[in-house]
Amino acid sequence: MAKPFEFNWRKKVPDALMKGGIFDCWDEETSTLEVNCLVKVDEYGFFIYWKSDGR
Repeated sequence: MAKPFEFNWRKKVPDALMKGGIFDCWDEETSTLEVNCLVKVDEYGFFIYWKSDGR
């Protein structure tokens, strides 16, 4: 019988990415620019969030 493999997929996400930063977001489909968007990731580094005042 094969030995079970323990897969550790979680990597350390830097605090700066979890706290977020202010960026300008460009949308190629609509050719719109949103300035001062808050961009951050979750603690697993899986989801990317952004929030702008315009939306």
